[in-house]
Amino acid sequence: MSTRKYTDWRSWYEGIVDSAVPAGATCFLTLVGTNGAAHMFGGIFADVGMTWKQALAQIGVHMAIATAKYVSVKPRPVVVVEDFKTEMVEKPIEPKSDG
Repeated sequence: MSTRKYTDWRSWYEGIVDSAVPAGATCFLTLVGTNGAAHMFGGIFADVGMTWKQALAQIGVHMAIATAKYVSVKPRPVVVVEDFKTEMVEKPIEPKSDG
């Protein structure tokens, strides 16, 4: 029996991505919605839309906040311990051939 320990960085990174991507998608939908309202209704909504620079800043800030929240809850990846059998496999003895 042998024991193997390793740090599961992949699931930790996937958790960061899973928390940051929805925040970025929400900001993108906000950009589309505000610009859509500004173009459809005009008048009082004319100044509601965002520029691409404002949208990038908002996406960056929201993704950074989501990442910081995830890291504050789970600062380190999980250490996985696996036990597995290491039985020795014997090589079959082949008869010697005459020749």
